[in-house]
Amino acid sequence: MKYLLLFFTGTLMMSFYSDNNYSTYDFIPLEYLYPEDSLKNGKTFVVKSEETGNLNLSDITLAQKSTNRQIIVRRYSNNSSGYDSTIFFNHKMTEIYSNMYSGNILVKAKIISDMILNDGSKLGTQRQVITYTYSEGQVTTDSKSTYLKDTILNWNSVQVACLVVASHIKISFQKPSDPEDKKDTFSYSVKTYYGKNLGTMRFTVIEPKGVHTFNLVKIVNKK
Repeated sequence: MKYLLLFFTGTLMMSFYSDNNYSTYDFIPLEYLYPEDSLKNGKTFVVKSEETGNLNLSDITLAQKSTNRQIIVRRYSNNSSGYDSTIFFNHKMTEIYSNMYSGNILVKAKIISDMILNDGSKLGTQRQVITYTYSEGQVTTDSKSTYLKDTILNWNSVQVACLVVASHIKISFQKPSDPEDKKDTFSYSVKTYYGKNLGTMRFTVIEPKGVHTFNLVKIVNKK
């Protein structure tokens, strides 16, 4: 379960519409993300499980370099040593690291695909394929995300307009050194609620063993 939750907690899914069918920028409209200029020295977004009370945290830091902007998102939980980090450069996802598949050894992922199909829907369809290769095998995550609906959630007694995105994810595990080894796969779905000027307010993971909902409980200055 920890792999599923860390994969989505606090994730900034950014993509871009251009004259081409495919691109990588602003999939989620910027007004439904936390304002970059308010990040200052960094913020920690704390998300709590309705089921267990466990916390998942995302540290988001902005580094301004002339006209270029680099955002670093580090995701972790209060009950695990696993974490991952994603680096965005001018909103484009450029690097991903994780220690969740390799005995706490940090592994850099290969971004196979990060694009949007402009299929005429409200946001298009975002496709991301990411591979982690480590000593004992290879892990590939393949996700497709689409607009689901608009809704309203309460945040600190204030009604917040939200954009809801449905994502379908398949995780594959395989040993590249053994072609005869059967590839194991695991699939699940996620509904993510992006609040205007807040970012991820809620996400619900739907997997074979049940449904798990997490809610944003606070945003604090990064320590």
